[in-house]
Amino acid sequence: MKLLRGVFCLLWILFLLLNSSAFGQNRSLADAFVGGASAGKPAPASTPAGHRAAVEQLFEQIDMPETVNRSVMQISAALTGAAAEDGAYKDAVDAYVRKYVSWEALKDEIVALYMKKFTEKEVLDLIAFYNTATGRKLLAETPDIGATISVTVHNRLVDHSPELKQMMMETDFKAFKDALSDDTPPEDQR
Repeated sequence: MKLLRGVFCLLWILFLLLNSSAFGQNRSLADAFVGGASAGKPAPASTPAGHRAAVEQLFEQIDMPETVNRSVMQISAALTGAAAEDGAYKDAVDAYVRKYVSWEALKDEIVALYMKKFTEKEVLDLIAFYNTATGRKLLAETPDIGATISVTVHNRLVDHSPELKQMMMETDFKAFKDALSDDTPPEDQR
């Protein structure tokens, strides 16, 4: 059950990271880009290198590396904090999680995903948006919104966990009952 809870926490944190909290908290970085990429200039012809550079600029602006790495440490803490006996594995779990889901491990895949989902011009438009007062407010408020959503989801799952336990017990009971009613004799009795 602890493993299932740990895997669920990992998936949920990654979901929140990529859907809301990926916009970071670093206002000064956003402020540094005021007047950024598409301020009244026509967009240059898109090239893969230019597209990638724009995505990387966006990630720097929204502080994606720090956000991902902070989430990775939260994942690690969630996996090792469930029970006291799990604490003995903290260093191993930290190393494992950093190896496979840190910013350094995920960067190329996330860049490729953004390049697939957004044209270079759209990325430049996002950068310009984050230079506006509304964009900077979104950068500042998104972590709190994401944290509030996480707490709400966690509380709802905890509040209804007896229902999940009951459903799992019913599934186990049905599998046990089906195994008992199986007419096929065991191999050693054939």
